[in-house]
Amino acid sequence: MIYDILCAVRDHGRQIKITPLIRYSGLSPQSFAIYYSKLLQRGFLEEKSDSDGRLIALTEKGAGYIREYMAVLRFIREFELEEI
Repeated sequence: MIYDILCAVRDHGRQIKITPLIRYSGLSPQSFAIYYSKLLQRGFLEEKSDSDGRLIALTEKGAGYIREYMAVLRFIREFELEEI
């Protein structure tokens, strides 16, 4: 779920409003709030403001998480470990 939330932000120009992000996550607002607060606390996402309100932005640490997660997925596929 963390990967999916971070990718949703990345895929929208590295920043997105909170309501569309909740929709893209597919989680209830209550469940999303738990993940969201942890992602903020750990520095994967940050909140920014613009003239339209609050934006959620992907940090460099969040982008690094995506890269590393993708490397793990490639490793699993390469060694056909997904079926074990």
